Amino acid sequence: MEGNNVKRFVLGSLMIAGLAACGQTTTTTTTPAADTQPVVLGFAAVTFTDVNTDHMTVSVKTSSVADGVAGLDSQVLSRPAGITISQSVIRGAFQDATNRYLYTTLDVSNSTSSTYKNVTLLGYNVPGYNVGDTSLASATRQDGAVVDQAQARTIAPINTRVEDPNTGDATIPNLKADFQVYSESYIQNITDFMNTRYGAASTAFPFGFVARSSTAKTTSRSIAPGSKTGQVSVAFVAPDSTPLNQGDDVRTFTWYGIITADAVTTASADSLENTLDRACSVVTNFGGSEVHGFNTQTGGALCTKNTVASARIAGDDSAPATAVITH
Repeated sequence: MEGNNVKRFVLGSLMIAGLAACGQTTTTTTTPAADTQPVVLGFAAVTFTDVNTDHMTVSVKTSSVADGVAGLDSQVLSRPAGITISQSVIRGAFQDATNRYLYTTLDVSNSTSSTYKNVTLLGYNVPGYNVGDTSLASATRQDGAVVDQAQARTIAPINTRVEDPNTGDATIPNLKADFQVYSESYIQNITDFMNTRYGAASTAFPFGFVARSSTAKTTSRSIAPGSKTGQVSVAFVAPDSTPLNQGDDVRTFTWYGIITADAVTTASADSLENTLDRACSVVTNFGGSEVHGFNTQTGGALCTKNTVASARIAGDDSAPATAVITH
C-alpha cells in the first residue's frame, strides 16, 4: 500500500481516497504466540441510530465463531460467544463545521476461564450482509433513502473525539482512544479465515478498536473472566455540514466487527492526528512499545514505529487501494 498515490484524509475536509468445567477453575492468560497473528473469538454488530441528533442510541449483538455472521441476525438462535460485547450508557456525538463525530464505549464480558489480552474488533465485509464493499450494514439517510456504497465509504473509523467545552474543538480522551490500524500482512490470517468461511469476496479490514481492562483502564489490556471486565470505545467520523438533519445526512448504520485477540500490545494514531506522540505515550502505559500510524506522521521516537501509507476501509484485500484513509 505504501506506493499508492492517495488523497489526504484531514480534519478540515474529511476526504476519503477513492482509488482503483465444574467446580473451581484456574485462570490462565491466553494470547497467540508472539510470532503469530490475531486469533478469531467471535463476531459483533454495533448499531448507531439517529447519529445526526442529540439523542443518538447504540445497540450491540454478539455471536460465537460457530454461528458467525448469521448469528447476528435476531431471527437466528445463536450460541453464546466466550467474549461478548454489550452496550453501555456511554456514548456521544457532536458537530463541527464539516464533520459529525460519534462514539460509544461498550462493555466486554468474558465467560471463559481464560484471560484474553488485546481483544480487538476488526472491521469486515461479507457480501450480502454489508453495504457494498464496506464494513457497514443497514445504513439509511435522514430522508429515508438507503445509504449507497459511495456514501458508506465516507464514514471513517477514528479514535474517539469529544468536544472541548471551552473551545469547541475536537479532542481525544485517552481513556476512550481505542482505534487501531494495521498493515495488510498483520491481519492476513484473519482475511484468510474470512475467505475460507465466506468466500473469496469477503474480507477483513486492517482497522479496528482494542479493549482495555475496566478496572485498570490506562495500564491493562487484559480482559479477565467475568461480566463487564473490559471496555472498548468504537468511534467514527462522517462528513456532515451544518445545519443538521439534511435529507442526505446519514441517520442510522450498523458496523460489523470480528472479535480477535492479539499477542502484541500496540496503540495507534488515527488519520486525523499529526504525530505519533500521544499513541506512543499510551502504549508505554500499557506495557508495550509498538506504535502504529501513518508514514507522514512525526514523533513517536521512544517507540517502535510500524506505519503504513494508507489503510483500507472498503474493498477487497486483492485491491487494497479501493477506498483508504491516510494522513
